Formats: sequence, structure tokens, C-alpha cells
Amino acid sequence: MKMNKTGEKVILFCVDRVVMGGIAKVLLNYLSQLNSMGYKCKVASLTDVSDSYFLQYFVEHSIELCVVGIHVPPRRRRNFLACWIYRMRREAAKIPTRFALVEYAWDCDVVIDFCNFGFSPYLAKLPQRKIGVCHGSITFFKNYVSKGNIDIYDRIVCLSHAFIRDFKRLYPRWVDKTYCIYNPIDVEEIRHLGSMEKTGSPTPYFVAVQRLNALDKDVPAVIRGFALFKRKHPEYSLVIVGDGPQLDELQELVTNEVANGSIIFTGQLDNPYPMIRSAQALILSSTLTVGGGLPTVLIEAQALGVAAVSSDVPSGPAEILMHGEAGYLFEAGNPESLAQVLENIERHPEEREGKIRKATENLGRFSPSEAISRLEEIIQTADL
Repeated sequence: MKMNKTGEKVILFCVDRVVMGGIAKVLLNYLSQLNSMGYKCKVASLTDVSDSYFLQYFVEHSIELCVVGIHVPPRRRRNFLACWIYRMRREAAKIPTRFALVEYAWDCDVVIDFCNFGFSPYLAKLPQRKIGVCHGSITFFKNYVSKGNIDIYDRIVCLSHAFIRDFKRLYPRWVDKTYCIYNPIDVEEIRHLGSMEKTGSPTPYFVAVQRLNALDKDVPAVIRGFALFKRKHPEYSLVIVGDGPQLDELQELVTNEVANGSIIFTGQLDNPYPMIRSAQALILSSTLTVGGGLPTVLIEAQALGVAAVSSDVPSGPAEILMHGEAGYLFEAGNPESLAQVLENIERHPEEREGKIRKATENLGRFSPSEAISRLEEIIQTADL
């Protein structure tokens, strides 16, 4: 790999936005690890970064940040003229974005599109080696990503072996250029954060930590599944951590399904780990149309010694939970299936403990050192 004038190897990460969530956590983990190894890291974002946590992080770690995109408000009307104007404005916005990226990336050795190939319209003519990262499932890729030009990338990184298997069937020409890297998780840091507070809950509860967005998350299935379970176990409650556009709809559903206030919405929490650590189990429910890439929250629950429950969607949840050996899987969109899983957790604590032990024994799969070693290998081979 070549070096810039200061002798540093420079890597540019391209993102659509920097907001609190699983992808941002993974990005920061990579930035920290690469910085400590002598790389210079830069971040190009399509939208403004307003969160003070990230702004402070970039300053403290000497990471350059550049906003390269021009915001185009979404169309509000569906008539032909409004849609045509919207498309023209989007296309026009690509031109300055492309020029800004060319200028910002001139001294970079490798460009990593950390945006599900979303930067392909802007990166095509850049001379640097390019690595594309898909954070979603194979279903997400086929439904929302595959129309992009993935041929501009020298390497493709995805998050699960199941994704790679299906991806290579779709694109056999990519067999030798596709790699799997599990999301890196700092287990000790998560455990430290999980021990910082006590929830003090006198009753057992389940917890769901996820975006309240109907596009990719199926929170109604969690609410309905828990409501079925609660008929036999009134002492239990459900805590839903997160925020999103579906909040009002979900609160109305809770009123209809469970009338005694046993489902609690906390909103977004800066540190959800104490809440997870004290739960009987963590529940994650995703939609089949989008699936799940490699949901970080399932691994975080395992790091905290908590049973992880997930809908069985492509591509990553089953791999994280070792197809049921290290957690519980239920049929996507099926509240009755989830209720049965919760019943098993209640009735068979020894089975739950066995799954937790299995998960703990296999946390090394997600170590930052393992992930960064794989990423560095891919960066080096992309530069050949």
C-alpha cells in the first residue's frame, strides 16, 4: 500500500449519516483500531453530523470529517411534475458530491463504502481501490441494493457466511473477491457499561432494543407475542427501548393488547446495557422483507450473559445464535411462535442457562482484534 506525504496510510470511510446505532458503533470500533495501528482515518458523510458525541470522538481521535452531500428534501406530492423535479434535483446534487469526494479522497489509499454500496454513483471514477460493505441481509441486498453498480468495487465485505453463500450464487464472478467479517464487539466495555447502573426492577421482564420503524423491525409481533405469554404469566413486563416513526402506532397497539401498563417505552437510552443485563431475555424482531444483517444487539446481549431471542430472518441472526444452540429463534411475523419461546424460557431455566453458556464460549468470533485483522488483510489485498 502506498503512503501519503506524511508517511501515513490513509483510509476513507464513506457513510450516509453518523447517528447512534449499530452501524455507527462498528464504524467507531474500526476507526479506533485502525488509528492505534498507525493508519490515518477520514470520514465522508452525505449528511451533517450534529451529535456531539461523534463530533467529540472525531476531534479526540484526530479523525477528519467532511460533509460531502447536498440535502434534497423528500418529495411531498406524487404528481408527475413534483416527482420529475425531485429526480432532477437528486441527480444535480450528485455532481457537487462527486467533485467534493474527488477532492477529499485525493490523498487516500483505500476508500471503504460503509453505506451498503450507496456511494457507487460517486466513487466510479475515483482511482483509489474501493471496498464495498453490505450491513444488511441477502434479502435486503436483493430488494434494495442490487440495482447499484457493485462492479466498481475491488472487494466486497459482508457480515455473515450465510450472506456470502447466497451472494456467490447470485454473482459467481465475485467468488474470489467476497469476504466475511463479523461486526467487532468490545465485550469488556459492554460489560463495564452494563454494570454502571442498577434497574431495581422487582418483577421479571423481557427487553426489546431496536428502532421503532416498520420498514425493517416488526415490533408489533413482539407486543402481540408478549401479550399472549402474559395471559399465563401476569407478573412479567416488557420494556421497549428505542425511538422511531412507529412510536404512536405502537403505543396505541399496546393500549389495545395489554391494558395494565406492563409494556413500557423508555425511548432512546444513552446506556441501555444495564436494562439488558437485568432482563430475562432480549427480543429482536425483524421483517422478512429486509431481514437482519448481523444484529449487534444480539451479540451485546450474549456479552452480558442474557438469553438472546430473534426472529429467524436472513442472514445473520441464526448465525449469531448458532441456529438455536446459543439463543432462541422464532418464526418471523408469528406472535404465537414468540409466545412459545418465552414460555420455554420461563419453564426451562436450565435450557436457557445452557444457551447462555454456549453463547459466552463463542464470543471470540466477534472480537475487535479478529475483525480488524480481517479488514487489514482485505485492505492490503485490495491494494495489489
